[in-house]
Amino acid sequence: MAANNFYSIPIPASAPLANVNAANNSHDAAGIAVGAPRQLADLTNALRETRTRQELKENKPPNLTAVTSDEITSSKLRSHTVATELMVGQNDGLLGAGAPLWAITMAANQHENQQANQLALQALTANQQENQLALQALKAMILNERSRRLNMASPHTIIALRKENQGWGDQLPGGFGNVPAGPAHALGQQCPFYPANYVELTGLSNVDLGNLSIYFNDDFGIVAGDNLAARRAKFRRFTSN
Repeated sequence: MAANNFYSIPIPASAPLANVNAANNSHDAAGIAVGAPRQLADLTNALRETRTRQELKENKPPNLTAVTSDEITSSKLRSHTVATELMVGQNDGLLGAGAPLWAITMAANQHENQQANQLALQALTANQQENQLALQALKAMILNERSRRLNMASPHTIIALRKENQGWGDQLPGGFGNVPAGPAHALGQQCPFYPANYVELTGLSNVDLGNLSIYFNDDFGIVAGDNLAARRAKFRRFTSN
């Protein structure tokens, strides 16, 4: 790498925002040491810092009204310093040596926009996944309410309920139940070891109830002082109420 591709001066990070709530919601660009490689990402981060500070000041969400004009100006000056340093380098291979300041800044803004679009796409994908999980949980809840009504009306057989909550639950008080090492069953799946009838239900042990609690990620309202009969009664209410 050519010598002019390294920063000739240190560029410290901007001073943190004085308002704690604003500081927790801002993007702060890291400081740059003298001799560090010049790269366009440094200017991208500097510009993002300035933009988020401006947004915090202009949008004024609750408790974030204390971003000052001086704090924004300081961030802008830092961005300009980074851009000036990049003018003499190859700018991470994206621009030629000695590119003008406007071209470097435009490239950094484009770089930031690309990153923002990628983050937005990732957030959209995550939201879609969350919505899908919410629909699965809602469907399980509706089917479980139907099964509970049928279980209440049936003197003998029990319809196994479906999983409504993600993940494995914890052991019941007393350390009962075994948490599996693998991933939890999918939302909406019927429990494969649910008691088939009320005779089996009244014979459930503390470990059996613990395993059911872990599967459903639901403690059925069981607390530390409950004896086995009380725990069975609470699971029965979970089954048929």
